[in-house]
Amino acid sequence: MRTLIAALAIVGFCAAMASASGEETKIRVGNIDAVLTIPPDVERPPIALLIAGSGSTDHDGNGPQAKPATLKKLSEQLVARRIATLRYDKRGAGGWKPEFGNPEDFRFKDFVDDAVALVNYLRS
Repeated sequence: MRTLIAALAIVGFCAAMASASGEETKIRVGNIDAVLTIPPDVERPPIALLIAGSGSTDHDGNGPQAKPATLKKLSEQLVARRIATLRYDKRGAGGWKPEFGNPEDFRFKDFVDDAVALVNYLRS
């Protein structure tokens, strides 16, 4: 009986997690590739812009050597709490784009400009 109850609890938990997953849409804002994740059944959710930390980090929070998927996991948790997310590939991550120029020429202002462009996209 306990095994049956435990199995039903696990199935219920998995069903709840599946229904909490959001709809992911790949978008492009200028030269920036991003993923917009919207929780189900929420008409105008608040949106969190997830900005990766240092290094060449993609929209999932993975780098060239480490693949922890921290931003994807954070997005999943926020979506489960009815908060949409927008996460994006930093310059030089997620496949090279010549439009960004050479990595040695990147400046902090370039990364700020990318975040501002995404905020402006979300506002529109």
